[in-house]
Amino acid sequence: MRRWNYAVALARKFFKSKKFKGHYAAQRPRDAKEIKDALNYPKFDFDQDGLEAFYKIQSLGHLIEIGKPQAWKQLSKLKAGLRYLIDDSKPVEARLDEVLNGKYRVHRVGPAFFTKILAVHDAKNLPVWNKVVEQAMNDFGYEKARGSSQGEQYLEFAKLMRRFREESGARSMLDLDAFFYEHYDKNLRPE
Repeated sequence: MRRWNYAVALARKFFKSKKFKGHYAAQRPRDAKEIKDALNYPKFDFDQDGLEAFYKIQSLGHLIEIGKPQAWKQLSKLKAGLRYLIDDSKPVEARLDEVLNGKYRVHRVGPAFFTKILAVHDAKNLPVWNKVVEQAMNDFGYEKARGSSQGEQYLEFAKLMRRFREESGARSMLDLDAFFYEHYDKNLRPE
């Protein structure tokens, strides 16, 4: 990340701000609980209302609802994939590759959906990866590894974000998501 020091300095400032302390610091853990409750984590035996509720949770990335009917049509595969996704006995990159392009692939359900789950599953180590985060990271000079799977790219991103979390003083990846959202909203959002 070419603008590492700049990004870390901005994040430190953000985490000391009234906006972060007054809104995000308390709200992100509540949002994580809401996500878990909607999908009945870790069993993932949610019903259609649970899936609807999950898609409506804006925190940690707005999910485009066009994929929801496909997710519902392949519900048993999606639920099995979500249980596989949080199985920490397997490497995270392998888990993500299986749900994105392997045995548990569900058409129109992508990285934003699954990394939102990973972030609430292990908020200390696993970040969200969605369009807002990607655009903020690009603004800081981040370049994805080429020639590797999506799971491998995510693993490298997660390693970098653990270092960023430590250096910026963030408590968790949920805080980092708030920082990237604010950076995107103030500096990158199309008018």
